[in-house]
Amino acid sequence: MKFVVIAGIFLFFGIGLSAQNPIPKTETTRVLYVYEENNPSLDVWKRLIKMEYLASGFQFEERSAAELGTVDLSRYDSILIHGAVMVFTWKEPLRDWLERNQTFAGRRVVLLVTANQWFLKEYQTRLAELLQKSRAQVDVVSAATKSLTDQEKLQLVRETIRMLGGTR
Repeated sequence: MKFVVIAGIFLFFGIGLSAQNPIPKTETTRVLYVYEENNPSLDVWKRLIKMEYLASGFQFEERSAAELGTVDLSRYDSILIHGAVMVFTWKEPLRDWLERNQTFAGRRVVLLVTANQWFLKEYQTRLAELLQKSRAQVDVVSAATKSLTDQEKLQLVRETIRMLGGTR
């Protein structure tokens, strides 16, 4: 019964998964977590993601796209890109970083998009198109997050980490 409820939550909130098999995790799997910007509305997501990374045993670094600039992606096996629609702002540091960044070929990329229902699909599509242009193998996890409970947020993050090869 619990599985049916969790599965229903993911279907209800429109989570799209493109790949069926997560990458195999090794003791040295290195993940880069890139999020939109340092913003208090992202703190809960950053905390949950960090907690799940640590529980999964990944080596990871987290960086804001607003501060990132160019990074040597060859140091990472996988990249988690967290796009979040920020209320009342036209800044899109993540989109800007993706537009100027080098190719993601050879890296597993998971795109997590958290937004309200109005902007979710549009923003997700825009980021996914930028990643596909850079030859990334992309899996997408997204949800309209305005009314998610803390447990539903945790389940969303766990699904995201599972796609990177985590076991929780």
